[in-house]
Amino acid sequence: MDRRKSKKTKEKGEKGKKGEKGEKLKKKEKKSKETKKQSKKTKREIKIKVTTEFYNEFYDTSDEDEDNNTDTCVKLDDSNFEKFIDNIININDIVIRDKSISLLIETYLTNPAEIILKNINGFSLRDLLNAIRENYIRIFEEERQTSTLPEESISKRQQRLNPNNKNFLINRAETNGKYGIWGHDFSDLFLEGIFYDSKKKQVTLNIGS
Repeated sequence: MDRRKSKKTKEKGEKGKKGEKGEKLKKKEKKSKETKKQSKKTKREIKIKVTTEFYNEFYDTSDEDEDNNTDTCVKLDDSNFEKFIDNIININDIVIRDKSISLLIETYLTNPAEIILKNINGFSLRDLLNAIRENYIRIFEEERQTSTLPEESISKRQQRLNPNNKNFLINRAETNGKYGIWGHDFSDLFLEGIFYDSKKKQVTLNIGS
């Protein structure tokens, strides 16, 4: 065989292989983008809005925008929790129609907790808020019972480590119980967002402090 033809055939074959790899890579990237888009379509935020009257009473609205936005967060350890959620708009409306879902709690937990929730009628916002609060309370209690380390609050830790500097930021010491809670006490936690993935049938949370 002519060496020149053999060389050209080899080069053509190599180009063909590179072309195939390039096409496979493009298809993989396209599939990845489609998966991300699909995930965005199946995941939605469940808004928490209170009445305008309650919002104006509860918050300092002097610096608020004039768009009448009453989106809010919920302090989980609040003696007025029931009063607060009673002022949430459409609190009893069904927001998730699935009868069985999972609730993922992972913020400030070394070992996240996934809880199965069931309700034959689906879930209202009230159902979700009560379940989130009750399960956080249970998790902190179980941590207390299973940890071999003493639970030290932020204020006690502040006094022990830096009593003369009130501006020195100190977080809750980590305990080694079932969940390995760190960073903050239950009394610090605010629920800032609820998200539902209809494909996974899973509720995830945005927890602040």
